[in-house]
Amino acid sequence: MQKKLNDFAHKLNRLLDENDMSQSDLARRLWGRSLKTNDGRVVPYGKDRVNQWVKARNLPDEEIRDELCKILKTTRDDLFPGDTIRDLGSSPSPFELKFVSGKPGMCILRSEVILSIDDGLRIGQIIDEAASRYRDM
Repeated sequence: MQKKLNDFAHKLNRLLDENDMSQSDLARRLWGRSLKTNDGRVVPYGKDRVNQWVKARNLPDEEIRDELCKILKTTRDDLFPGDTIRDLGSSPSPFELKFVSGKPGMCILRSEVILSIDDGLRIGQIIDEAASRYRDM
């Protein structure tokens, strides 16, 4: 896990430099709010979170990763290589979603689960229909 944190922090620092952006700038772009500190200073909301990412102590929450990539002008695969969502429910999931680089809102679905033939055929039909809509993208 620490290697993943270090790799992310290194890439984030590089992208901040390339985009001539500070941690405060990134926080302002992500959350668009400010807070007043006890000593009266105004600081961007979320700057402490960005600082944790830069120092390889934490990763961004799933729900802001696409926006982060957009702001930093990069792809999800570049900033979060191999990023997957494995747990789609409260119990261990038989599904895995992998985000597709350069195709926002798209994913690869993988699953290994024992089903009845009828259920498998129904799911296969849904997947075939969905795949045909996006085949040429």
